[in-house]
Amino acid sequence: MGENVQIRDNALESARVMANKIFEKKITKDFYFFKVRKYPHQVLREHAILTGAGADRLSSGMRKAFGKPKGRAVRTKKEEVLMSLFTLKKYEHAAKEGLKRAVLKLPGNAKVKMTDLTKEKLKKVIPPKKKKEKK
Repeated sequence: MGENVQIRDNALESARVMANKIFEKKITKDFYFFKVRKYPHQVLREHAILTGAGADRLSSGMRKAFGKPKGRAVRTKKEEVLMSLFTLKKYEHAAKEGLKRAVLKLPGNAKVKMTDLTKEKLKKVIPPKKKKEKK
């Protein structure tokens, strides 16, 4: 991210889905590893205040306000990595397209950085698939 930003969980999920959709179509599941590095731990709360006639006797305003949970968010700092994608050099165009579309769903100024991997390094990053046993 280019600045300190608070990202809601639904925006983060929307960015993940958009990027993953393009990766599955153009790269296929065997040649990439996509990871969202941040989890929305910050709980967003809202204090509902009564309005209308007689509300002044029921509510004490914002005194001792804690509120009910209304959502979650991720707090990111400047230059912090939010998502990582490991893939081969030949899929660079599809990787950039997917990450750029994901950035459109996020608030603030996000940057896309690319890293090239050899097939041997990619095999170390991507967990191996479990083989089914025959009975």
